[in-house]
Amino acid sequence: SDLDIAKELNMSSDGIYSHRMRFGYLRENNLRLNKPKELSLFQKQVLIGTMIGDSSFKISKGSINPAIQCAHCIKQKEYCFLKTNIFDSLGASCKYHKRNIPDKRNGIYYEDYTMYVPANPILKNWYEAFYNKKKEIPMDLVLNYFNEISLAFLYMDDGCKDNKTYSIATNSYSEENILDFRKFLFDKFNIETSRTKSHVRYIRTKSKDIFTNLISPYVCNCMKY
Repeated sequence: SDLDIAKELNMSSDGIYSHRMRFGYLRENNLRLNKPKELSLFQKQVLIGTMIGDSSFKISKGSINPAIQCAHCIKQKEYCFLKTNIFDSLGASCKYHKRNIPDKRNGIYYEDYTMYVPANPILKNWYEAFYNKKKEIPMDLVLNYFNEISLAFLYMDDGCKDNKTYSIATNSYSEENILDFRKFLFDKFNIETSRTKSHVRYIRTKSKDIFTNLISPYVCNCMKY
């Protein structure tokens, strides 16, 4: 399959497909239609957290199934490799990238590490749950899979230490969606939150210790800052 070739050459399956099409290497059977690869419960728990955070689904041209990708700065290299190892059974890879053009504001050639999980038919229901015109938090999946592992990966993806407590950037979600998620966090973990006008969620100070104890076992070293 394109995925098997991609792993041997340390490329993306999209790149292999593009090369085959460019040079006319066609197949009698369409191996572009990736075979389903089931996710373990642990992978689902990580996925729901990181997808609410900074990860995203991507459907490439010529594919009908979604892939997963997320980028992290050089400082978070260890975290990117951690996620890659978690999704290794799905064909995940992690690659270094440096921009060819400097940022106009400061002249810096930004660098990052990007995790890529190849297209998988199993992810189609997840994609449809997350993207209804725009990205939203799918509460059905949250109720089924979101636990303290998910909370840790959401925080590592999209959170920060804020004075005496923590915050999570949920800016892109609707107010109704965030209120549902806020109620879930209280009902499941007894974590109370508040929000700013920009929809950033703050962990209230009285819930800080609960939050810390829940996520601490799962936070990798490079993210402990």
